[in-house]
Amino acid sequence: MLYALRSNDFQSQIRNLASGTTVQHMRVPDSKALTLSLPSLETQKRLVEKIDFISDECEDLSEVYQQSLTALAELKQSFLHNAFTGELTVKSDTVLKHEAVA
Repeated sequence: MLYALRSNDFQSQIRNLASGTTVQHMRVPDSKALTLSLPSLETQKRLVEKIDFISDECEDLSEVYQQSLTALAELKQSFLHNAFTGELTVKSDTVLKHEAVA
């Protein structure tokens, strides 16, 4: 039902019935003119399963994204700390030792 109410078709019906110059609104008596087409129960179940799956995937991606942002923020702070404490400076003898090993 939620997905049907949020559908483009249903929202379009509401916009078509909306009135008001400052704030658009639909009068309660006009709600009787709204039509809601519902597919078979089997189709509804399949659609809800797909939508729930996609929603779960979006939540997982959002969590990974947030973890990446946190890791990047920590890395930035580490670089800034090392830069201000002089730890990012590489001594020439250290570079030479690494080049000799490679």
